[in-house]
Amino acid sequence: MMDNILKKWQDYIKMGIRCFGISNIDESEKHFISSYIEAEKLGYPVVIAFSLRLLAMAQLKKNKFDKAEAGFKKALNICTELQNNKGISEAKAGLGSVCFLKGNFEKAEKYYMEAITIYPSDASALRLSMLYTDIGQVYKRLNNWKKAEQAVNSALQICRKYCYIPGEGEITILLGEIVYSQGNIKSAKRNFCEACRLFAKIGDENSLANATQYLAFVLFEDKKYNDALLYIHRSIVLFIKNNKPKELSESYYILSNILQHTRFLDEAQSSIELSMNYFSGSEFGYAVRYQLLAVIAIMKKEYQYAKYYYLRALKFFEYFGDSPKIGEICEELTFLIRYEKIYLEDNAYNWLILRDNCLNKYRLEIIIGLSNKLKEKGKDIMALKCAWKALEYAQKLNYKTEETENLIQIMSERIRKKPDKN
Repeated sequence: MMDNILKKWQDYIKMGIRCFGISNIDESEKHFISSYIEAEKLGYPVVIAFSLRLLAMAQLKKNKFDKAEAGFKKALNICTELQNNKGISEAKAGLGSVCFLKGNFEKAEKYYMEAITIYPSDASALRLSMLYTDIGQVYKRLNNWKKAEQAVNSALQICRKYCYIPGEGEITILLGEIVYSQGNIKSAKRNFCEACRLFAKIGDENSLANATQYLAFVLFEDKKYNDALLYIHRSIVLFIKNNKPKELSESYYILSNILQHTRFLDEAQSSIELSMNYFSGSEFGYAVRYQLLAVIAIMKKEYQYAKYYYLRALKFFEYFGDSPKIGEICEELTFLIRYEKIYLEDNAYNWLILRDNCLNKYRLEIIIGLSNKLKEKGKDIMALKCAWKALEYAQKLNYKTEETENLIQIMSERIRKKPDKN
């Protein structure tokens, strides 16, 4: 009788773990519930605690925080009575995960640290590396970069010691994120390059695509646009090959940003449209994509399209409830509507002065265009003032200033020769 129950328990555990591994969490939860029922029949505390932890893990994946927390606490009490340090460590790690997902990072740090401290020296070292990675994620959220690096490097050393390349690659990406968050783009590039090498070595195309996407992003941030284009295209090809629509949408979004900065505007527009075709995330994701489409439309001087895209972005930001972005979009939309007739308004320069904090590239082009238009209309002093404002913007943006300086020189000469006509 007991042998039959034990066999059932083992089968449910195996099926639950198998379903969990392929992200079929609903089925996994069902199997772990059944395993817990059989464990209760067996009456062995260590078996009950093990089933409770696995069930709590599945419930955590489904955001059933209260049930998961209760399961981990019950398992912790059992393992504490048994003086089972491995079980205590795993239960506390589970409670740390609950706190992390609920946003209580200080409490998550406490649980993870206790889990690491009590973890048995004769247990799996690779599991210990995961605990170091988890607490590294906590320190990252707390912006405690020094401790984050220390924890992640501890995890990395364990993976290297045991030649566990998949773990080494993932942790190297996390380390890249941490150093990037501190503004160290050079170290971030080095880490993402190493992650690419590791995943290519073991033929893990999905992880390789993810690593190349990270690398493309930091190269873009570093204004290495040609290199960024090379890696983002590699990422796109791999995501297409492996049918990863969510990741593909993100890669097309990054590609669109790169193409926008390299002035391939039609291609940038096509890329963001492809990103939207593959996107299936939150309202915020749609909103930022429509906002980028609006910026591209302005750069193409397609102002009616830009207004449409801004209104779509505004709608999705309102759904998402992002007040700062709603205000930003309203401001941009107001600016755009006013700009449509800006050349016909004599007070255009004065209005632009009030926009002194707006340093977008297309606004710089607007001011230069306005200066040239005022010059054509004979309003030399206003044209000169606009040219000086354009020069100030260009210097702040680190753009070339030869065109603006030449315009200033021309207008200054005209004013000196005809001072009575302005």
